[in-house]
Amino acid sequence: MSVYLRLFHGRIHPDDHPEDWGIDGPVFGPLQYAHTTYAAYIHLANADKELGDLTIANGDMVYYNGHWYGDWSVFDETVLGKYVPEAFDADKADRERLYYVESAELDNPIVRCPKCGYQAGLMDGFSLLAAGFNGIKAGDADDLDLQECGNCQAKLKWY
Repeated sequence: MSVYLRLFHGRIHPDDHPEDWGIDGPVFGPLQYAHTTYAAYIHLANADKELGDLTIANGDMVYYNGHWYGDWSVFDETVLGKYVPEAFDADKADRERLYYVESAELDNPIVRCPKCGYQAGLMDGFSLLAAGFNGIKAGDADDLDLQECGNCQAKLKWY
């Protein structure tokens, strides 16, 4: 028997409190299992392989693809109904990576910080911490090949 995992009651920042049910999230599956460990991780696998983990953070929230979800449900195909399952992408569950919002300009996409929810053009609101940029030299302590959020100073990966 296969199972499905649905994320819902989503918001952009974990401290947001939606008036209603918030953002309706994805449904992953079919899965062989969705296993929770120490109330910190939800491990997902299909019949072929382990797919990756969702991290339960901020006490009770799951991050995926730029949104934080306060609720999730595991069910079988008899409940699937109107939901259209999608493949789980472990990169989209990475809270240390900037979230792509849209491409207003080809070389300056709009991105969002998963830590504080700050949203801006990559070149406008974030600083590249890498040799050759912003006065950083190879081997400097700031030579991290990461983007720094202009709002909360979080150090984040960018594709």
